[in-house]
Amino acid sequence: MTLGGNVAVVFGGSRGVGRACAALLAERGADVAVVCRSNLREAEVTAQAVRAAGRRAHVVQCDIADDAQVAAAYREVREALGPFRLLVSSAGVTTAFTPVRELSPAQWRAYVAVDLTGTFHILHHGAPYLEAAGGGCVVVVSSIASQMVPARNAHGAAAKAGVDALVRVFAKEEARRGIRANVVGIGLTETEMGARAVESWHPDTLKRVVAGIPLGRIATPEDVARSVVFLLGDEASYITGKVLQVDGGQFIGG
Repeated sequence: MTLGGNVAVVFGGSRGVGRACAALLAERGADVAVVCRSNLREAEVTAQAVRAAGRRAHVVQCDIADDAQVAAAYREVREALGPFRLLVSSAGVTTAFTPVRELSPAQWRAYVAVDLTGTFHILHHGAPYLEAAGGGCVVVVSSIASQMVPARNAHGAAAKAGVDALVRVFAKEEARRGIRANVVGIGLTETEMGARAVESWHPDTLKRVVAGIPLGRIATPEDVARSVVFLLGDEASYITGKVLQVDGGQFIGG
């Protein structure tokens, strides 16, 4: 599959799944805008990987919870790299697993502001650019928590369920403009964010969770990136409004 001649914008591209997506997009022929909230050094490492593949890269700093910053980020990308047709959102935050009765309202608001409202900002401001480019495709990285509803993760499950619904509605609204949108719902994945998420678990919990994954291992960022890039490509041109679980069977494993 080739994506040659396209420009992709990857939110959350400084590391983890976002970095893997940016690298694979470049390998498949796309120029990439790497968007990060604060870690410009790591974002530049991603950009260097894109350039090493012979593609153009541009780093943008943006807090997706801030509506104005997202709008400004798109303007900067358009000026630096030209029209873009591919959007990936892998941006997110981590909050320790906490029961509802102990989760503070401030923690709830901070999580939802990035994961759910931030996704709204990305779609809201990105849609006109995709339409102007003649159509395009969006993939948002979500979580199987939206359907598994694990205890002590109400903030994650609720926000990701909202993300899944938001993207599906967006897909229905924008299809007539040549814009597709899908979700990749991931399970436990080998990323820094994933490691922070399990720090609050009981020592035996990680072993139990991995044992319950039918394919017997935790996902790598590259596992996720391959599915994201597939959904962005022409081979998936008749797929929109879907939630693809990339979890090694973790959801069905219980």
